[in-house]
Amino acid sequence: MTFRVEVDMQTGERREIPLTPEEISAAQAAANSPEVIRERIMAQIYALEAQITPRRMREAILGTDGGWLAGIEANIEAIRAQL
Repeated sequence: MTFRVEVDMQTGERREIPLTPEEISAAQAAANSPEVIRERIMAQIYALEAQITPRRMREAILGTDGGWLAGIEANIEAIRAQL
């Protein structure tokens, strides 16, 4: 069963309260909203772009990366196509 947690700020008492079917449906709808999906896709792109370091760029320029940079760029394009 899925719960939400409520904490009494004065006493610190923590209570787990079961979610109603309506709350579960609303949470699932929010998780699949276009904004959330776009954020997830962008997070994947940012994670791939973060892997492109100066060293990786240098290796690509010298031709010693074995196609690594091209592979990352292809992955980014494939993910970007989901937007």
